[in-house]
Amino acid sequence: MVDINEILLLNDDQVDYVALLNETLGALALAEDMFIATSALAELARRKSPLAASVARTILDESRGDSFLKSSALETLFAVDRKQALPYIAAHALSADSPLVDTIRELMVENSEIFREIFHVTDTASTTRTVAQRVDTLDAQGTELDPALQRDFQKLFQ
Repeated sequence: MVDINEILLLNDDQVDYVALLNETLGALALAEDMFIATSALAELARRKSPLAASVARTILDESRGDSFLKSSALETLFAVDRKQALPYIAAHALSADSPLVDTIRELMVENSEIFREIFHVTDTASTTRTVAQRVDTLDAQGTELDPALQRDFQKLFQ
């Protein structure tokens, strides 16, 4: 068994994530080192491990890590359990920071048919309005958002 504390002494690029057990990856994904946590979560997602959704949900529910880890957690949750991801998006879109808003919009743009097919149209419309409202607020505050993503989002959802 690998000691997680020993791994956390390494730099992210020194860790062989492929060689680690899912349980070790799950613990690392919840660790304080954001680079290691993000890479460990990505490896769990790549393996399509059932643990990936649980760890991603913990990161999101407990607001662990920085906005990039949360964005990665949302992408992971959407990839492995879409029905858990939409309520999170709906509940947090109005307060999300710019990286998370861009992730939400990217998920909606890249999966527009899924948003329309799997989720009820009214839920998607409500979520779309909430995301658009948050984008307007961030834009008014001078926050930099991806303009190409904005164009694609508006074309599909507004």
